[in-house]
Amino acid sequence: MAFITCLLSGVLLASNDQFRSGIKAMNNELIVNWVLSVGTENPIALAWLLALCLLGAMLALSFIFCTITRLIPFFRKKRDSKSALLLIIHVLFILIMGVHVLSMLIGEKHSNVEVLQGDGFEFGSGYRIELGTINYVDNREVLKLGYKQMRKYHTKDLFHPDENTVQIELWHDNKKIMNDTLRMLEPLRYKNIQVSLSYFFAPKRLAKNEIGAKLVISISYFTKLFFTLYALEIISLLIYVARTWHVVVEKKKG
Repeated sequence: MAFITCLLSGVLLASNDQFRSGIKAMNNELIVNWVLSVGTENPIALAWLLALCLLGAMLALSFIFCTITRLIPFFRKKRDSKSALLLIIHVLFILIMGVHVLSMLIGEKHSNVEVLQGDGFEFGSGYRIELGTINYVDNREVLKLGYKQMRKYHTKDLFHPDENTVQIELWHDNKKIMNDTLRMLEPLRYKNIQVSLSYFFAPKRLAKNEIGAKLVISISYFTKLFFTLYALEIISLLIYVARTWHVVVEKKKG
């Protein structure tokens, strides 16, 4: 209940400009880097995050001790499908929490990387992104508007994400690894690297009608593992609900 209350309080606190800007900044980089670099500049967001992490840790510890002291002995005694499912659900939840913590501490993330045609961006250990041709077919004047004004132009008739593309190259140690066309919602993936096209922008410093691309570049070592565990958790919960529902129905019939 406390964990849910903390999450709901975050929604309410979003009306505070400092809190909202802190959360946005937190989303733009690895959380541990945000805490160590600029977290103290947003005390409200930092306090909320620490409270959320503390409650999450308490919840995880509760699951761990419950698994060790109750579910494992219960499974050894019963050894049926219900006890096995309960044990699996708890173990998967503990693993998901652990992987989530690791993803907050290990990796790399660069959001709102603004690059023009021919520009490059270095990251990781010897990796570099180089931008080729930017093909933007929609009204370029829209890119000069504010975020809220721009949103009303995001319709299927006025914005065409499949046709607005960026040619991109991925290099490592001066060796080209990939050359691909980047679209919104279609990221480039290579091993643990993901490069996403978030939007386009019109540089104010340039007089010509040139545009640039906004990229999100991340290195995550746990994404596949996290979503695999999450999927297994959902499947286990569905099986447990079906198994429990079946038993309830049989008892009512009896």
